[in-house]
Amino acid sequence: MMDLVKAAYARHSVRHYNEKPLSAADKNAIQNLVTRYNKESGLHMQLVTNEPKALGCDKAVRGYFAGCVNYLVICGKGRKAEELAGYWGEHVVLYAQQRKINSCWISATYEKDFCKCTLRPGEKIIAVIALGYGVNQGEKHESKRFGDVVKNRGSLPEWFIRGVKMALIAPTSKNQQGFTFILKPTNIVLLKNKSYSKRIDIGILKYHFEIGADEHNFEWYK
Repeated sequence: MMDLVKAAYARHSVRHYNEKPLSAADKNAIQNLVTRYNKESGLHMQLVTNEPKALGCDKAVRGYFAGCVNYLVICGKGRKAEELAGYWGEHVVLYAQQRKINSCWISATYEKDFCKCTLRPGEKIIAVIALGYGVNQGEKHESKRFGDVVKNRGSLPEWFIRGVKMALIAPTSKNQQGFTFILKPTNIVLLKNKSYSKRIDIGILKYHFEIGADEHNFEWYK
């Protein structure tokens, strides 16, 4: 499989799929990963396959999906659930891309009544991620520049620069990229976000930054 950085650059949102079920190998691989991440995160992510109604795949119009019969439902509860959903959901997204499985984050354009998932007491559906084999590989969107999303001026460490550049290719709600990174003393990184989906984007951005920082020893501002 391609490495994680290459997968992040190769991955773009895909809305039209070829209705092909996930192969047994891909389905098992994703399910095993979801089971593992549920234990690590405390989330309740559920892989649904061969189900065409939740994403309205018969409505090939703007804001809807075509041919998508597989998706991941991310459920959770508590104050941190949305950020965790973004962080761990993006783990699944990039692993899927490594296996040449396309994806798209969804916050609203799906039919909750047809969404096949089980909610435990206190849980809610936080997000849905379309998964499958796209009829294309999606399109690259215009990105902000490094200086647009960093408040620091002057010389910056290479690990921080790599992290921000990786965050600039992360998916965000409506492609707004309404975030700002600030490097504070003793390798503490502050991430501010003004985008529509709030904490979900924060989780996604943190994971991308960590990929770029490549295990450098730093802390997120709390």
